[in-house]
Amino acid sequence: MPAVTSGPAVDVVVAPNITIAEYFGGVSLMGKDLSACLVTVRSASEEAYQTPAFDEYVLVIEGTVKLLIGNGAEAGQSITVVAGQGAFLPKGLRVKWVWPGPCKYVPICLPAFSPENCGREEEEGNHLAKTSDAMNKLREMHVEAETVRGSGAGSSDSGTSSLTLLAIGVCIGALAVHAFRPCR
Repeated sequence: MPAVTSGPAVDVVVAPNITIAEYFGGVSLMGKDLSACLVTVRSASEEAYQTPAFDEYVLVIEGTVKLLIGNGAEAGQSITVVAGQGAFLPKGLRVKWVWPGPCKYVPICLPAFSPENCGREEEEGNHLAKTSDAMNKLREMHVEAETVRGSGAGSSDSGTSSLTLLAIGVCIGALAVHAFRPCR
């Protein structure tokens, strides 16, 4: 029987407008197979375009997320995802995240997010949610976690299938939606 693993979330990005708490992923539990985070955006902001090398499932818990699609036939499209909705972003899709105001959402990435596979473009300006300092710290955390995994500590079961990890991620997202939904 596989071992049950638990642990705390790790704040992998802490910037003035955004905090990303990773529950599963390259810095916390599960390693490189899957990442699942809770993203809290405190005020209107946006991110640089990125073209990730992972599939991303997004569950919006509070507020609104606007996604600008920027490659191929889809260039110039925008998709608005509101609380209670989800979105699927296939790997290789160029996308810019725009947050019109405060929001919370759960991104689930297969394979796990890393600074190397997110395909984040260089973009100048104070409008970006993730500061240079936050991105540098994120890179350092991933290098440190990889070093620990390489020494045998905290490695994930490489026999876990992507379909199983997807099911785990969807369950985490569904639980997060219910856990963070305000009482009425």
